[in-house]
This record gives sequence, structure tokens and C-alpha cells, in this order.
Amino acid sequence: KSFLTFAFGGPKTYSGVGMRKAHQKLVDEQGLNDSHMDVIVELLGKTLKELGVAKPKSLYERLGGAPAVDAAVDQFYEKVLADERVNFFFKNTDMKKQRRVQKSFLTFAFGGPKTYSGVGMRKAHQKLVDEQGLNDSHMDTIVELLGKTLKELGVGEQCQG
Repeated sequence: KSFLTFAFGGPKTYSGVGMRKAHQKLVDEQGLNDSHMDVIVELLGKTLKELGVAKPKSLYERLGGAPAVDAAVDQFYEKVLADERVNFFFKNTDMKKQRRVQKSFLTFAFGGPKTYSGVGMRKAHQKLVDEQGLNDSHMDTIVELLGKTLKELGVGEQCQG
């Protein structure tokens, strides 16, 4: 009971061990495996549904879905293209395509529909690192500009609680 209270964001009264350690004896002596744990998770989900416990909304849903992500990406790139610390990285970029990919990525990152099929961050930016010297300070600027954009759109307020 104290573990579930803790797991669902309630008071931090759980002081037990981690899941693996707590169930190791069952693994060793009775063959508990991933299939068994999947059944337990499924049953817990059904129980919560029967009790009327709502599934928490994803960040994507709390932000307002596609229209909010679209607005955020468009405003974000306005800032990026105006900022001399990073705008040169986008000099030869097809910004229509860039916006589309970024919207897909943020939708995925915020828990929305899984439409992003691109590569990871490191691989996606490696050419900029190798050829144009992209570094942590540039990425910090990008994070700063995205943060300002999200704050302007009231994202911090919408996502509290």
C-alpha cells in the first residue's frame, strides 16, 4: 500500500527496496518473469479503471495538442532565426521541413501520437558539430529560446500540478 501511494505521487512513506530486489526471491524460487509482471500490471490497470482512476493526461494533451505544439514551434523558430548566437546554423535549412520535423519530434517527446521517425539528437546534429562547431553553448541557447517560448505560451502554468 505504501509503495502504490508513493508510486502514484502521494506522500513519500515507502522505505522499501527496489522492485527487482523486492521480488528476487520469487524469481529465484518460483520462476517469476516478465510475463508474470505484465499480467500484474494489466490487472492493476483494470483495477484502477474499475475504480474510476483516470489515466493522467500526457504533457502533449495538457498543452493543448497539435495546435499548441504548432504555435510553440513557429514562435520558437522566430526566436532562433532572430538570435545571432545560433541563427547561422539555419542559413541553408529548409525551414518548412525543419518546422515539420520539430513539430513531430516535440509531439513525440511530449507524449503525443508517435509520428516522429527521425534519428536521435546526437546523430541528427553531428554534421553541425563536425562542420560548423555546434557545441554546448549553442544548445544552451536553443534550450533558453524554447523555454522562453513555452513560458510565453503559458506552458509552465498549464503543466503545474
